Amino acid sequence: ATKQSAGRFELMLYGIQVHLKTNYLPLETQFFDTPVTRATVQRSDKKNDTMSFELREDATPTVTQKKGKDGFNYVFVTFPK
Repeated sequence: ATKQSAGRFELMLYGIQVHLKTNYLPLETQFFDTPVTRATVQRSDKKNDTMSFELREDATPTVTQKKGKDGFNYVFVTFPK
C-alpha cells in the first residue's frame, strides 16, 4: 500500500524481514539531483515496515518488485528525474 501527501511518499511493506539493521539508517540525498531529500525505513510493528521518502518537489514514483537469484525479494522505488 502507498500513501502520498505534500512533500512525502510512503510505501507500506507487509510481512517482511529487513536483512541488515543498517538498512534502518536514513539515506540522505539532499545534495543529489533527485526529488528525494531523505529516505528511511521504519518498523511499523513486528512484521511490517514503512519506507518513507521526504520530497523536495511533488513526484510520483514507480514501485516494482523482483526476486533475486539469492532468494531475496527486492523492492525498487524509482522517482522521475
